[in-house]
Amino acid sequence: MRASTLLSDADRARIDEAIRLAESETSGEIVPVVAGRSGRYERAAAFAGVAVAVIGLWVAWVLMQTVVQPTDRWDIGPYPALGLLPIVGIVVGGFFVGRFVMQRVGWLLRAFSSHREMLGEVVDAAEDAFFACHAHRTEDATGVVLYASLLERLVVVRGDTAIAEKLTDADWSAIRDALAKGLRDGRPADAFVDAIERTGQLLAKHFPANADDTNELHDRIHVID
Repeated sequence: MRASTLLSDADRARIDEAIRLAESETSGEIVPVVAGRSGRYERAAAFAGVAVAVIGLWVAWVLMQTVVQPTDRWDIGPYPALGLLPIVGIVVGGFFVGRFVMQRVGWLLRAFSSHREMLGEVVDAAEDAFFACHAHRTEDATGVVLYASLLERLVVVRGDTAIAEKLTDADWSAIRDALAKGLRDGRPADAFVDAIERTGQLLAKHFPANADDTNELHDRIHVID
């Protein structure tokens, strides 16, 4: 699924308003991000390519391969009907077909990729999003990214240094679980709004709003296809 098709304009407006309201109670800056996928998973794609190539070659060999006995020449012995060029074409074509299909069928890619590999890719992508969305540029180091990746069906919370000093991974577990469940249940807008509200309440306990607070980051959800 492309991340840009997940939310309607009305959904995005709801999420943007939820950010504004949540940040009114805290000096923290909340940055939700939704990505279509976080990794390329070339190993799984290559495995699929090899598998399709081998299966294609086996099928062609069983169904098409015969021994040709020339009848018009006595200087040539029996030879296989399926020559080198068709075999190379089947192998190469099968590899690229398998790789192409694997890269575009989410459940297949998940089936042939380990959870550890996918989590690593999502964590790395969340780190990249943290900097790309300028969450590291807040004055008091109180930016936090709520990163959801659709292909992997995983959620990562990445907080800046001030937040990491006071909040542990366990503090974010309920927010991660709620966001992941809402996305899994087909309620993306509700899921993000709920996660943003929960994040705002958690941040307000440790980083309450000050009278001189300014809005340092845009109140909007970031979409990465």
